Parts: sequence; C-alpha cells; structure tokens
Amino acid sequence: MERNPNIIPLVLIMLLAVIVLSAFVFHQFSVSQADVERIQRDSENYSRKMRINSELMELARSRTRMTSAIIDTNDPFEQDDLNMKLETYASRFARLRADLRELPLDAEEQKELDAHLAIIAVILPAQRKAVELAQRQTEQARASAKELLYKTVLPGQGDVIASFGRLITHEQATISTLTATSRQQLALMRKRVRDALFTGLLAFGALTITVAIRVHRIQIRLRRSRAALEESNATLERKVTARTEELSRLNDALRHASEHDQLTKIYNRRKFDQNIEFQHATASRTGSSYALVLIDIDYFKPYNDNYGHQQGDRCLVVVARTLSSTLARITDTVARYGGEEFAVVLPATNLDGAIKVAERLRKAVAELRIEHEHSDAAGFVTISLGLAVYQRGQGSPRRSHAEIIEEADRQLYRAKSSGRNRVAYAEAG
Repeated sequence: MERNPNIIPLVLIMLLAVIVLSAFVFHQFSVSQADVERIQRDSENYSRKMRINSELMELARSRTRMTSAIIDTNDPFEQDDLNMKLETYASRFARLRADLRELPLDAEEQKELDAHLAIIAVILPAQRKAVELAQRQTEQARASAKELLYKTVLPGQGDVIASFGRLITHEQATISTLTATSRQQLALMRKRVRDALFTGLLAFGALTITVAIRVHRIQIRLRRSRAALEESNATLERKVTARTEELSRLNDALRHASEHDQLTKIYNRRKFDQNIEFQHATASRTGSSYALVLIDIDYFKPYNDNYGHQQGDRCLVVVARTLSSTLARITDTVARYGGEEFAVVLPATNLDGAIKVAERLRKAVAELRIEHEHSDAAGFVTISLGLAVYQRGQGSPRRSHAEIIEEADRQLYRAKSSGRNRVAYAEAG
C-alpha cells in the first residue's frame, strides 16, 4: 500500500499544534498562578500590618493606663515598677513601628504613620513629665501630672488610637478588595481553563487530565486563602470592637475620676467650678435664679485631732452622703469644696427656697448625732451654712459667679462667728 505523502506534514502540523497549544495552556496557567501568588503576598502583608497596628493600639492604651496608675499610686516602689513597664512598652512600640515601616506601605498608610510622629513627639515627653511629677510625691506635682494626662496625653493618645483604627479599617477594606480580586482571578482562570480544555480535548486528550489536575490544585489554594482571609477579617473585627468598647469604658472611668472626690465620692472642686459657671451663665441669659450654699463642719480640726484622721475621714464620708441624699431634686448638686467644706448649688431657687433647703441640710447632719465631745456648738457633729442667691433681672446689678461665692463665704463666716450650727444669708441680686 502506498503511503500518503500528506501524512507526514499532517502529523508534523498536529505535533506543532499540540506543542503550541501546550505552550499556550502553560502560559495561561503561569499568568493566573502568578496573579494568585501576588494577591496572596499582598494579603499576607496587609494581614501582618493589621496585626501590628492592632498590637500598637493595645500598647497605646496600656501606656495610658500605666501612666494613670503611676499618677494615682502613692507607693514609690510601685511607681518605679510601673515606670519600668512603661518604658518597656515604649520600646516595644518603637520596634513595632520600625517593623511596620519595613513593610510595603501605600500612600494613605504612609500619611497616617507620618502624622503619628508629630503626635508622639508631644505625648511621649508629656507622659514622661507626668510620671516625673507624680514621683515627687506632692499634691501640687500630682495635680500637674493629672493636668498633663488629661489635657495632653489622653487627647493625643486618642488621636493616635483613632489613627490606628483608620489604618486597620483601610487595611480591612484593602484585604476585602484583594479577596474580590482573588475571586475575579479565579473566575478568569476558570474561563481560561475551560477554553484550554476544550481546545486540548480536540488536540490531545492527555492534556485535559494535566490541566484538570492543575486547576484543582489552584482552586484548593484559592479557597484556603480566601477562607483564611475571611477568618482573619472576622477575628480583627471582633478585636477592634472589643478594644473600642474597652476604650469607651476607660474614658468613662477617667471622666468619672476627674469629676468626683476620691474620698467622699461626691463631685470635686473642679466639677463644682464648672457647674457654678454653667448655672451662672444660664441664669444670666434666661433671667432665672440659682442659690449657692457653702457648708463647713463645725470644729472639725479638734474632731480630727482627738478622734484620729481615719475617724475624721469616716465623718466626712457620712456627712457628704447625708447632704447628697437630703437634696430632693436631681438638678441639685453637692461637691467637696475644701478639706471639711462642701458646696451645694441649687438651680432655679430663690432665697426662701434656699433657706428651707439649707435648714433641712443642717438638721439632717445634726440628726446623725455623731459624737463630738470637743465641739463648743453641741455634743455632736454640726454644720454651719452660708448662702447667697443670684437673680439676674431688670434693675439688678450684674454680678460674677466669683462674687456670689464671696458672698456665700461671708455668710458662712457670719454663721460661724455667731455661734455655728446655723444658717446665715443675705439678699443677692
């Protein structure tokens, strides 16, 4: 039988077609695999940056709590231990920032990190200064340390933490975008695979098996990668939510501590100053009135000297609790004004109403019958009260809240000078 001369060229053409097809299929898979690996690398980088930013956020909160603890404690050894931990946190913070900068950063991340430098340059010296002041063990230094904490460190730390939150949100969004791109690459790769398989089946059946095996492996890798990314996103979202709630609780606790007296748990002098300024401005603007009652525990120094400072502290706590519970309206407030002095602010109250409230307060403390053998006013603890009323109306002179405080203080002096355990007052316009 004569051999067909066209067989050899056809065979050669088929072989060439198979080679070209194989090269085409290999190229398509190589491109798809390279895209997948690039997406995986990018996703791993963003996941690592999210973990670092999350730890940086936690370190920022820990440094704030540690600084507050150093200021609040009176134990110098505990202050030294806390300060060492604080510096350890600072070193860890710096190392993590250096690690973060070694990773590929986009423009938004670079901008946020550059903004950190200016803030950290302010709050780090402020933290160290606050710690230095707290270690002097004086009330004035401690007050200055708290002022640095509340006015400089906490706001700056809040900005830094908010910036970390923005970075984490940005990186979560980027990872979500990469996940979507991964899905698109998977879809594109599947299309290429279908085309290649269809053509490969016509040319060479064995090529189909090779392509199918390779596709299956890539799909498994992509599914695992996507599942890992989704789990990472969910975990980080839970952590961010928990840290945000913790920061909110910490802010509430710090705000409460800044407004309340540590011993008596009622408002402190700082909160009183804010309150009377607000009530004075409101009364001046609306033409309403308010009353101020200054209270002093009679012969408290002899009480402290003879019964001891611990008993004196208990007396202050009981008197403060009694004054607070005797006030009928939720808008009426009592604050610790000084050592044994208290201040009561009564919004929308005229002179007659203020006198009645002051007498109720005086009687409530007297009825406690706290033993006081060293008092010349009675055999038990009593209080003296001086009150002043501010009424802004037509024809009445405009007076500052400082003048109202001075008037109430004068009346308190009158009450003490005329025998104590009484209320003294004068008209105020």
